[in-house]
Amino acid sequence: MREISIEGFGGFVGAGGPASHVHQRGRLDWSALSAADQAGLDRLFAEQARVDANLFYRLTRVGAGGTETVDALPDQIPPALLASVQTTLD
Repeated sequence: MREISIEGFGGFVGAGGPASHVHQRGRLDWSALSAADQAGLDRLFAEQARVDANLFYRLTRVGAGGTETVDALPDQIPPALLASVQTTLD
């Protein structure tokens, strides 16, 4: 894996929705994460738990098995990955 991307959905401004002009996106090299953070994200991708919340993040990574995507709550995401998120308007 070379990179993991993150995109925010929901919250007060409704980021990421189909009619939204607000986008919260970030990217980080997988190697920039600590071993503990990598292991935690590996668990998230393996569990594929359903997220039912107003504010969540969609994580995407490309590995040997192809592209994987999982939704996660903010407290499940390593701070380094959250810090990569930038808010843009279009």
